[in-house]
Amino acid sequence: MALTAPQPTLDHLAELVEQHRAVGGEAELRITGQRVPLPAAWELSAYRITQEALTNARKHAPGARTVVEIDYGADQLLTLRVHDDGPGPVSDPGSGAGHGLTGMRERAALVCGRLSAGAGPDGGFLVEAELPGGPGDRHGEGDGCDQGAGRRRPGGRPHGLRQPPQHSGGHRGRG
Repeated sequence: MALTAPQPTLDHLAELVEQHRAVGGEAELRITGQRVPLPAAWELSAYRITQEALTNARKHAPGARTVVEIDYGADQLLTLRVHDDGPGPVSDPGSGAGHGLTGMRERAALVCGRLSAGAGPDGGFLVEAELPGGPGDRHGEGDGCDQGAGRRRPGGRPHGLRQPPQHSGGHRGRG
């Protein structure tokens, strides 16, 4: 019988940031708000989004300083941001696009969340996700979160995420 390890949770983020540092990345972890227990799928989605964003920072912005921010909002909304001070998106369509950004968006959508990725407001690259607090939270009841469409507030606006940056076919190879 094969033993399986438990799935990582947000309690393992400090270890994830340490792993990033151990392979040469500069990173800081900032956590705000009161830690609340979330369903396993939400914990795993948030962890994996952060993991992929850190991997992309090492791959596409080696030597850049990366900040991981987790905010446990009072309204049961988990916001995570991974921002680096690297070169930001590039417009080279042959820069090695993979499935990382798509996978992060899919992980956010699985829990009725939203994810944007692109140029940060002060340069660099920013991955930002908002994930509602779990089944039965006040964001999800009858608000159009079906088939991975993401949460919507009345009026059809996302939960405060700014619109994802629009790029003309290019990217930084993130993903």
